[in-house]
Amino acid sequence: MEQTITLDVRDSPILEALAAKVNRFVKSSGLRPRPCANILWAVATLRDAAPKFRDLQPFLIENYEFTALEMDTHQISNTLWACAKLGMGDAELHSLAPLLEERIVDKLDGFNAQVVSDVMWAIATLREKVPALQSVLPVLAEVIEEGVEDFKPQEISSVLVVDWCSQRWGARAA
Repeated sequence: MEQTITLDVRDSPILEALAAKVNRFVKSSGLRPRPCANILWAVATLRDAAPKFRDLQPFLIENYEFTALEMDTHQISNTLWACAKLGMGDAELHSLAPLLEERIVDKLDGFNAQVVSDVMWAIATLREKVPALQSVLPVLAEVIEEGVEDFKPQEISSVLVVDWCSQRWGARAA
């Protein structure tokens, strides 16, 4: 959809009404983990094409505080990807980062190669803005070690980039 959003579409009242409806859902009864993760993913994907959706970002992050314990691996992955794509920092994620760390550790058994790769990419992307997320890299490394045969070339390259970034980042911090 991102490529189809013209200026007319971007300024249409329909997109504004959709954003307002999401806002009402979040404020009234909240969103379940899946729609919250999917909408945050959509906000990240459409951030340039439909900037008014970025206004939903703080409400979605706040909503996650109430639904984080119910997130599955895909929702964790989508959330981290969206946070990285949106360039969120520690101030924006101060309440969400510890919940995501906890969920990653709790759901580790369900992480497949794609989820591990996506989560590691997001953590590497957020490494300077949200350094606390680096703490889960050792447990993700264990998952990689146990299931390396299941990794495809793209997943391996993401993991290698994360490892390289982490080593360079650690060297700068020391």
